[in-house]
Amino acid sequence: MRGAGQAVAVSPTAARNLRIALVLVAIALATWQRAYAVAALPPDFDERPYLHAAFRYAERMSAGRWAEIADLDENREHPPLVKLAFGAAIEAAGSPEPDWKRLRFGEPLPDAARPAFEVGRWTSAVPGIGQVAVAAAVHPLAGLLLAVEGYHAKYTSQAYLDAIPGLLFALALLPSRCSGPPPPASIPSAPSVCSPWRRSPSSRCRGGRSSGWLSPERRWSPSSRSIHICGRIRWDASATRSGSTSRTGRARM
Repeated sequence: MRGAGQAVAVSPTAARNLRIALVLVAIALATWQRAYAVAALPPDFDERPYLHAAFRYAERMSAGRWAEIADLDENREHPPLVKLAFGAAIEAAGSPEPDWKRLRFGEPLPDAARPAFEVGRWTSAVPGIGQVAVAAAVHPLAGLLLAVEGYHAKYTSQAYLDAIPGLLFALALLPSRCSGPPPPASIPSAPSVCSPWRRSPSSRCRGGRSSGWLSPERRWSPSSRSIHICGRIRWDASATRSGSTSRTGRARM
């Protein structure tokens, strides 16, 4: 019999299979939630100008008027990349342009407008599901949480401009995640690695390195590293604000 405090060994194969299963569950949850949102959400305020501009792009694409795409002035205040993707999807699907005057924000989507809206929404939903897959590949728990997070599900299930840049951003972070932490020799010396957090009151920053929680010799999990980095940023910001407040108070005296 195993002792009460004895750990149960898990084989690398079983751990890998469990991780793969959790990643697949996260992707399935994200797909189910976003598919429901694509079909059920009413028209939102920003979808109309983005899709209207996308139809103008699609008109130029279908007629081969590629040189005129750069001259389109509609909705110029927003970057054109995602609207071009919407336009390409609309042109490929052959979706008819809806009657914009019949759309009512917050009310059920008219059947005549559904093909155009679903094309634009799925152009956002697929990159949104890709973001969940990337997060789950880094840590399955992060992917599971992102799969059911309401704001993320909404803004990657409508014809908005967020999903495609968000996926590109997540993919851009993967190389730094896969490369792992820097070796101890490359960590800068004091004072940049000395920390206010220590294991005990007797811990000190010796020889330019912290002997406490942020010691380079300490092994960190990705979640612990993220929590402590965020905490360090917040602590530095608080110290900066308090220093600015004290300087401002002395200046007023």
